[in-house]
Amino acid sequence: TDEEKAMIDMLYQQFVCTLRNNMQTHDGEHYSPTALKYAPEGRKGPTYNEMHRLNNFTIAQRSLAALGVFENQLKSTGTGYLVGDSITYIDYGLFNILFELAEPENVPNFAEKFDLPLLGKFVDNISSRPRIDAYLRSSRRMPRYARPGYVYCDGKYSTNPLSSRRNLSFAMYTV
Repeated sequence: TDEEKAMIDMLYQQFVCTLRNNMQTHDGEHYSPTALKYAPEGRKGPTYNEMHRLNNFTIAQRSLAALGVFENQLKSTGTGYLVGDSITYIDYGLFNILFELAEPENVPNFAEKFDLPLLGKFVDNISSRPRIDAYLRSSRRMPRYARPGYVYCDGKYSTNPLSSRRNLSFAMYTV
């Protein structure tokens, strides 16, 4: 419906501005897995709507407020998806962010630690889809890397690109 399309667009804008840090970085001033790694348990602090654009909240508090928007949206729909009863591109984008957050060196128990049960179920639901699961376990998936230097880092299902002749061109880009 037109209402669902509008909601998808609004959620995408929210995603870009917060969880993707205005498309600048995966780890920035609006959302940071690194900050969440060291954050105390629970979701303490204001909701996203209670925050002014310029504020003195910690990056972890901003990150939790941003995640709270998507937790609340999942609660609102009750379908396991952000909008409607089927997967959309915003679901894929959110899944990508949450899957990375759940990596062993980040916050693998983020749903329990920060009281985000619907986001935890969301990651489980999307990652259990047969084609998504196959992709996550395949060599087609882009290797995980750490900055600075774009150096390979291990992760769930992440294979070292240097271990396969097919991916040796990746070695040119590592420092």
